[in-house]
Amino acid sequence: MKIIYHHTTASFLLLLVVLFSTGSCLKDYSFERTASPPPVNDDPLPPPEMILPTCRQCLVQATEGIAKWSFKTGSFVLCGNLTRGIVSPERTGFTFFGPSLCSADSGLIITAYLPPGVKLDSDQQNINTNRCIFQYYEKGKPDILISKPTPGFLLVIDSYNHQTGIAAGRFNGLSYTAGNRVASITDGKFQVKLE
Repeated sequence: MKIIYHHTTASFLLLLVVLFSTGSCLKDYSFERTASPPPVNDDPLPPPEMILPTCRQCLVQATEGIAKWSFKTGSFVLCGNLTRGIVSPERTGFTFFGPSLCSADSGLIITAYLPPGVKLDSDQQNINTNRCIFQYYEKGKPDILISKPTPGFLLVIDSYNHQTGIAAGRFNGLSYTAGNRVASITDGKFQVKLE
């Protein structure tokens, strides 16, 4: 019986020595928790902090009259003269453009398409269209502000005199910066001779 006891004790001791000597060679496969991603912010982007070539002339000079344009975006007031207005051959749309009074390198371009069935071939009043493209540009750079087809940009022709070719109206809507931030255009006014 002593032999079996010594044999069992010796086997147990040998097993302990083997376990302790091989335990240091085992790899630790523990999982360390990684940093969780930052929480997602679902708030809309803040209004753009734009640096526009604005000037005092637009605050003190009358911006109404033939070949003039003006609009506001946030606290900025921009205005200018219209170089030209061009009506399409079908008389179902027009484009007008001109530089800003604040900088000769910046300016406004608006292209408008009239509602179906409406033509500028007679005196007109109160024509509304949201089929227009608004652009405020600076030469040699991406557009500072540009509208997109959705949600649309509203242009209203308050009056059009077919004999003189003079159209006067308003515009407003959403535009986007080069960084795709939203800017609201308000109090837009124009008066242009369409050729």
